[in-house]
Amino acid sequence: MPGGRTVNRETIDVGPHGVKVKLDESVGAGSRVRLRFQPPDRKPLDVESIVWRNDSDGPVFVFVNMPDEDFERLKSLVDEYRGS
Repeated sequence: MPGGRTVNRETIDVGPHGVKVKLDESVGAGSRVRLRFQPPDRKPLDVESIVWRNDSDGPVFVFVNMPDEDFERLKSLVDEYRGS
């Protein structure tokens, strides 16, 4: 979160390019935010992101500068979850 705060929240939707997080407050569109989340394979992902928009149920973050290895890992997890 901006300002160096750490908050634990539930994800609403995750894709290889971004994530929507359940959050009661809005985050300034365009803000850079470092996210850490725990996919089902248990190895945490730390990613840089930008707030794309704020929906009524939470902000949508777009990942930026994600290493190829992390992108492929997340894409594989998402595809497996969605049955692709």
